[in-house]
Amino acid sequence: MAEYKNLALYLSARDTTINNLLLTHYLELGLSNEEFLVYLQVKMMIDEGAREPSTEKIGQALGWTPQVVFNHLTTMRNKGLLSFTTQRGGDGRVTTLLDFEPMYEQLLNLDFTGMAAASTRILTPLASEKNEDTTKRAEIYHILEQEFGRQLTPMEYETIGSWFNKDQFDPALIKQAIQEAVINQALSLRYIETILVSWQKKNYRSVQEVLAHREYRQNRQEANVVDIPDIPMDIDPSSVDWSKL
Repeated sequence: MAEYKNLALYLSARDTTINNLLLTHYLELGLSNEEFLVYLQVKMMIDEGAREPSTEKIGQALGWTPQVVFNHLTTMRNKGLLSFTTQRGGDGRVTTLLDFEPMYEQLLNLDFTGMAAASTRILTPLASEKNEDTTKRAEIYHILEQEFGRQLTPMEYETIGSWFNKDQFDPALIKQAIQEAVINQALSLRYIETILVSWQKKNYRSVQEVLAHREYRQNRQEANVVDIPDIPMDIDPSSVDWSKL
């Protein structure tokens, strides 16, 4: 019998069981291949007892950054296939639990009559659009982590994700709002979001519009400034020759 270097490690490793119905029909649920890979990694960790699967470890296994992994998890949640639940422990630590029960419920309610070919069943956007969106999100994550000087928390990832998914904020405006927060020494997600909401209410659609309005406002303020002569209080104003001031 041939000897294998990692035979003992292989035999001691646990198996991750995946239902065949899910394996053959995950595309009908709207899962992309990348999202299904993330699901497999999460399920393995949950089966091994992890209460909060690590996006960093998943990223290492798949060759992705933690931000990309979290983007896929957020997309699955937006599709109604995954739920996030936060719990605060006795030590005050917040734990984010992942639950795929919504996906299993959808699988059990699928109509398998007259299924189309796999290439026409995928409900996710085109790969190029997904990659572009992922790149923009990753850039925002990176900028904020650089400014905060630390890695973002799962709750912060979720908040930023809502800027894209729910609020539909333009990535360029998000970067400008971050810059505004840094300049004003008020760097927080809440402050950045307040700026973005304000710009949205004013119907600003680009950074150029934001800067143009700021310049217009500054010009008006400068035009309204009136230079008042500095007159000592002990001098009678009626005796002052105003033409020489």
